[in-house]
Amino acid sequence: MAASSAGTDLTRLFLGAEGTHGIVVEATLLVHPIPSVRRWGGWAFPPGRAEVPAAAFERALETVRVVLQRGYRPAIVRAYDPDEATGLLERADVAAPGAALLIVGAEGEEAVVAPELAALEDRKSTRLNSSH
Repeated sequence: MAASSAGTDLTRLFLGAEGTHGIVVEATLLVHPIPSVRRWGGWAFPPGRAEVPAAAFERALETVRVVLQRGYRPAIVRAYDPDEATGLLERADVAAPGAALLIVGAEGEEAVVAPELAALEDRKSTRLNSSH
């Protein structure tokens, strides 16, 4: 058990549903209503003419950073490097060799969801079909 100048970390004694030295007997949950709007979008980030595929992945990550810095909080963000994205893009019948892939899910009210997905549009990427 790790100790610090403040003493033993008691949280570590109770990790898991059946902790080493105790059990959880009470929990507080925050419940959110079911969102009225759920949308998904996919963006392919092909490498530029003089870029290596890793640069496409870096642009996808930079896009996520910019969106989060603008204050948007999509429900799901998943970035695939070019190796992972290849099979997914082929199955979606998208010709984008060496591209990184960014999948984003947004949910909530339309006034929140639309700007979250629109914030991705001005990046150097190709929008794939989205679902509603």
